[in-house]
Amino acid sequence: MRLIDWNRALNGPRAPAMKSTARTRYCARLLALTTLACLGRPSPGFSTLFWNSVGPQPLPSTVNTFSVDFSGRVAALAVDPSNADHWLLGAAQGGIWESTDAGSTWAARTDDQASLAMGAIAFAGSNPALVYAGTGEANFAWDSFAGAGLLLSQDGGTTWGMLNSSFAQTAFSTIKVDPSNPNSLVAATVRGVAGKVAAGTNIPPSAPARGVFISTDGGTNFTRILTGEATALEVNPNNFSEQYTGLGEAYGDLTNGVYRTTNGWQTSEPIQGPWPAVMTNISYTYTNIPIATNLVITCTTNNGTNNFCYTNTVVTYTNIVTGTNTTISSGGRVAVAVSPSNPDTLYVAIANPRNVGGLAGIWQTANAWAPTPTWTQLPAPLFGSAYWYSLALAVDPTDSSVLYFAQFSLQQFAGGAWTEVAPNTHPDNHALAWAPAGGGTWRLVLGNDGGAWASTVPVSTNWTCLNTNLAITQFWKGSESAGSGVFLLGGTQDNGTVNYSGELAWNTVFGGDGCDCAISSANPETDWALSFQTTFDDFGNPQTVEIFRTEGPGTNQPQWAADGIDPSGADFFVHFEKSLHDDNLFIAGTTQLWRCTNFFNQATPHWDSNSPMMLDTNGLGVQISAMAFAPSDTSGLTYAFGTQDGQLQLTTNGGNSWNNLDAANAVPDRYVTGLAFNPSNADTLFVALSGFDEGTPSQPGHLFRTTDALSASPSWTNASPPTDLPNDCLLIDPSNPSTLYVGCDLGVWTSPNSGASWTHLGPSQGLPNVAVFDLRMNSSGNLVAFTHGRGAFLYALPHVPIIQVEGPILPVDYGGCLTCPPFNWLNPGDLVEVEFPLVNIVPVDTADLTVSLVASPQITPVSGTRSLGVLQGQGPPVSARLAFIAGGAGGAPPPPAPGPGSACGDTVEVVLQLNDGALNLGQVSVPFRLGTPSHPLREVFTEASVPALPRGWSTSASIFGDGWATTSNSPPNVVAGFDPDEPGDTSGFSASPPNVVAFAPALPGRDESVLVSPPFPVATSLAQLYFREAYSVSNLYDGCVLEIAVGSLPFTDILRAGGSFAQNGYNATLNDFNPLGLRRGWSGDSGGWIPVLVNLPSSAAGQTVQVRWNFATSRGLTNGGWFIDPVLVTEPICLPPVSDPVILNPRQRGQEFTFSFNTVSGRTYLVEYKTNLNDGSWQILQTNNGDGTQQTIVTPLGASSQRFFRFQLQ
Repeated sequence: MRLIDWNRALNGPRAPAMKSTARTRYCARLLALTTLACLGRPSPGFSTLFWNSVGPQPLPSTVNTFSVDFSGRVAALAVDPSNADHWLLGAAQGGIWESTDAGSTWAARTDDQASLAMGAIAFAGSNPALVYAGTGEANFAWDSFAGAGLLLSQDGGTTWGMLNSSFAQTAFSTIKVDPSNPNSLVAATVRGVAGKVAAGTNIPPSAPARGVFISTDGGTNFTRILTGEATALEVNPNNFSEQYTGLGEAYGDLTNGVYRTTNGWQTSEPIQGPWPAVMTNISYTYTNIPIATNLVITCTTNNGTNNFCYTNTVVTYTNIVTGTNTTISSGGRVAVAVSPSNPDTLYVAIANPRNVGGLAGIWQTANAWAPTPTWTQLPAPLFGSAYWYSLALAVDPTDSSVLYFAQFSLQQFAGGAWTEVAPNTHPDNHALAWAPAGGGTWRLVLGNDGGAWASTVPVSTNWTCLNTNLAITQFWKGSESAGSGVFLLGGTQDNGTVNYSGELAWNTVFGGDGCDCAISSANPETDWALSFQTTFDDFGNPQTVEIFRTEGPGTNQPQWAADGIDPSGADFFVHFEKSLHDDNLFIAGTTQLWRCTNFFNQATPHWDSNSPMMLDTNGLGVQISAMAFAPSDTSGLTYAFGTQDGQLQLTTNGGNSWNNLDAANAVPDRYVTGLAFNPSNADTLFVALSGFDEGTPSQPGHLFRTTDALSASPSWTNASPPTDLPNDCLLIDPSNPSTLYVGCDLGVWTSPNSGASWTHLGPSQGLPNVAVFDLRMNSSGNLVAFTHGRGAFLYALPHVPIIQVEGPILPVDYGGCLTCPPFNWLNPGDLVEVEFPLVNIVPVDTADLTVSLVASPQITPVSGTRSLGVLQGQGPPVSARLAFIAGGAGGAPPPPAPGPGSACGDTVEVVLQLNDGALNLGQVSVPFRLGTPSHPLREVFTEASVPALPRGWSTSASIFGDGWATTSNSPPNVVAGFDPDEPGDTSGFSASPPNVVAFAPALPGRDESVLVSPPFPVATSLAQLYFREAYSVSNLYDGCVLEIAVGSLPFTDILRAGGSFAQNGYNATLNDFNPLGLRRGWSGDSGGWIPVLVNLPSSAAGQTVQVRWNFATSRGLTNGGWFIDPVLVTEPICLPPVSDPVILNPRQRGQEFTFSFNTVSGRTYLVEYKTNLNDGSWQILQTNNGDGTQQTIVTPLGASSQRFFRFQLQ
C-alpha cells in the first residue's frame, strides 16, 4: 500500500559540504528551463502543442463495495480565508491545482514552474491575493522529490512565479503567514530526493541545511533559526509570536524533538514532555590511577672502566571512566496541531524512529504557552503503520477536545475514544484543511495517496470524492501495445495497475503499488504482465515477489506468475522486461537476473536464475535496476542490465555467460535507470543514469553511448543532454534509431542525432515540468510519457498521426458469425468509394482537418481532398468518403514477377494524408486484401441440434466416450455472464461462446477423439482457416492438434503437411505419456477463448480437403475439455474489374422509368432503390448477370413521386 526505501546509495558518494556555487548551478538549470517554458505557452490546438494529457482523469475504483474515483498523492491543501469555495491543492509531483467551486473541478496552475513537487501552501490572511507555496514534498518517501524553492502568487493562486530559490533541493513541510502582516512568514523544511533513488535518505549532494526559517520581507530573504528536519509548525492564531515546531528526522536524530518560541523566534527552547527524550544526560566518574615508570636518564664512562647510569622514577596518571552507558532515544517524525478555538490546547504526535517502527504516542496540553506545559497522553489510535510517511493532526475548529489523526486511516478522537471516520476514501493520509460551511460550521478537506475528499457537516463516515479531473497520478512504469492505436498499461504509486483505451478515465486492473507491466503483442487486449510491491514480513524481510499475468478476456483475476524467483534478493519492486519477439520470454531483476520462457503459454510460468549474484563494494547484494533486450536479436539471447550502483553486464547467449560492459569504469557509478539498444545493431547501446554530477565530480554525465557493446572491452562516450539533472528513462525511436528520447526530472529531452544535440520538450510543447519515469513508443510512432505526478501524455510527433481509422472499413457479413475476423476486401481494378471513419485520439480538437489519398503503385486516387473541419478531441468518429482504384487489372494473369500489391490475394495499404490547416499531422494506412472472399467451408454450429453435430461433420473416439458433440455450455475457464463479441469487434475474443459450440471432454485414460469437417474444395494457394478455441486440459499429458487431409492423402499434422500458424499456434510439446507422443500441440489452459488463424498448405490448391481436430488424453481433467467455434475457410477470388460504374440514359416514359449501365462478364449487378434518401436501407429491385453488354432496367414509377436508384457489384 505504501512506499518503502532502502539503505543503499543511488546518487554516488556523498559530496563534500554543500557549496553555494553548486546550489547556484542547480537553481540556474531549473530556472533556465522555467524561463524557456514561460516564453509563452501556446493556445490549445495542434498547430503548436504536441504533448496532450490522456489522463488518468480520474481512476475509477471500488473500496469496500463503494465506487470511488482516485487520482494521486495530495501533500498540501489550503482554503482561501476570504472565499470558502476557493481551494488550492498541492500534489506530490503534480504541482498546484486551483478550484473555485469547493473541489468539484480543478485547474492545473504550475505546470511551467521549475518543480511540481509540492509540500506546503499558505494564504496571507490579511491579503488573500498573496499566496505562498513551498515546492518539494516532505513525506520521506523514496519518491518525495526535493523542490526548487518558494513560489508566490499575487492573484490568489491562478498564476505563479519563483520567489526564492535558496530552498532548492529541499522540501517544505509547512508555511505560516502572520494574519496581520503578509510579509511576515515562517517556514519549515526537510530533506527531499531527486531522480530514481534506492533510499529515501539520499538527498541531492549539494542540498542546503533544513530547519525552521523566518522572513520579514515577504519571502525575499530568510534566516534559519533551527536546524534539522522540520516536519511540523504551528502558530497561536491569536499571537503570531507564539509558535511550536517539531524536528522529526524519520530515522531519528539528536536534533529531533518539540521546540517552542514565545517571542517570534528571538529565542526558543526545547519542550521536555513525556515523549522520547531529545538528549539523556550521562554522568561520568573519573578515577586517577598512578603508574610508576623507571626511566634511564644518562650513562657516563669513567676512563672506560666505570659506568655511571642515573635513573629517575616518573609517575604518570591514566583517567579511567566509570559509570553506566545510557542509550539516547530521539524519536522520529513529529506532528503538531493547535486548537483554533482555544490556542492553549495543543496536541503533539511523535513516531518512533523508522528502524524501530510504531507510534511513540499522542499528547495533549491545555497550557501550551505556560513556562512548563503539562501533558496528558491520549489512548493509542485504533491502528496505523509507516508513521514516518503519513502523520498529520488537526483540531476541530469549534471543539478543542476533538482531534483528527491522519495516518493510514483518518481517525477522530472525541469523548475519550477513537473512531475511524473515512473508511471508504483511500489509505495513507497526508493533508488536512478546514473549510467554512456556513452558520459557524466547518467541513474537513482531506488529501491522501488517492487524491482529495471533503467531509459532511459535521464530519462523519460519508465523504465527497473531489477527484473529478485531477490528473496527478504517479506512474512508476508503463507499457504500450505494439500495434496501431493507443492502448496503455501503467503501474501507479498506491493506485494499482491501470489501463487506457481512449478515455481520460482509465480502468483499474489490479491493486497495490503497481509497477512494471507488459502487453502481449499477439493478444494485447487480454494478455498482460503486471506487478505490485514485494510482500515483506514484520521484520522487513522479503517474502514473495509479486508478478502476475492476465489471460483470456482480460477480466479474469490475475494469476501469480513469479514461480522460481528467490524473494530473498528482492526490493520493494522487481523490475522486468518482455522480449519484443517472443511474448513468453521475460527477464526480471532482484540481486540477480531471472529468465522466464513460458510466461503466457504455461499453466504456471517458471523463472530460472540467469546471472551471478550482483554485489556492491561491501560484498552486499545490489539490486538490478534496469534491463533491455537487443531488438536486432530475434532469438532473444542478447540483453543487458544495470544495477543501482552503476554496474553493467551483457550476455549474447541467454545468460550462459556475461561480460562486464564497463570494466574500465568509464561510466559513473550511479543508479542505472535505463538501457536501450539500437533497434538494428546490438553493438550500439545507451545507458541512462540518475543522480547529479556533484555526486561523482570526476565523472560527470547522465547518458552514455557505446558502439562496440559486443566487444570484450566496450568504450563509452558521454552523450548527455545539456543539463545536470537525473535521467530517469530512455527510449530509441524504433523506426529512426538516431532519434533518442530521455525522460528526466523535468520533462523530456530529444536528440535527432544520437546525442550530438538536444532539444527540451516541456511546457512550451504541452508537457509539464514533471519527472518522466517511463517512455514507450509503438509501431505507429505513438510516443507516451508516463510521468510521476501528472499522469500520462501522448506526444503527437510531426508527421505521426493523431487521427486514426477506427474499426473495419468493409466488414464482410459471415451470416451470424459474430467472432469471425473482418477483412477489408477490394477487387483489383474496381473503382470503389470507401468510408474511412476517423477518430481523434488526443483531447484537443482539430481546427481544419483535411484528408487525401496518397498515390502509390497499388493505389490510384480518384477523389480529391476532403475537408472535415473540426474533429472533436477523443470524440466520436467522422467518416471521410474517398474514391480510388486498387491493384492491377483484375482477372488478368499476374506478370512473371509481380510486385507487392499486384497479385490476387496480396495486401495493399491505402494511405491517408492528414493535415490540420498548414500542420502536417502525418499519415495513416489501412490494409486491404485484393480479391473477393470465397468461403468453401463455413460453420457456426448454431443450426445443430444439441448434442448432434451439423450435417457433414463427423467424430470418432478410439476407446472411451462418444467423441465430439455440440453443447451450449461455456468452457470452464471463461468468465460467465459476458455477452458475445459485438459484430464490429476485431479482437476475436469473447467471454462466452455464441450459442452452440463443438466440444470434446477431457476424459481420464489414453484416448483420441477427433472432430472431422466435411470435404471442401480449395481453389488457390492462399486459403486460410480461422477458428476459435478454448481448452482446459492436463498440461503436457493431454494435447490438442490440428490435422489436414489433402486429396487422397491421409490426415497429417497441419505443420507437417506444409501449413503454418498466422496467429496463436501450438504452445507446448506433449510428453511421451500422450497417445500422440512427443509432438507439438496445444496443452494446459488457454485462459478462455482465443482465435487461431492457419495458412493452409499450398499443396491444397485445386484439391478437395478435410480438416480435423484431434484431442488426445492420457490423464484427463475434471470439467476440462476442448471447445471449438466457429470454423471458417477463406480464400481470395479476383473477378474482372469494373472501372466505370455509371448509370446511363435515365429517362421517364409515361409511368415507367428506364436507365442503363455497362456490364462486365463474370460480375453480378445488384440493382437497388429508395423512395427517400433518409431511409435506413435500400430495397432490392433486381439482380443482373453481366455479359459484356449495356443492359437496361425498366421499372414502373408507382405511387411515389420520387425514387432513387443505385447498383452494387458482386
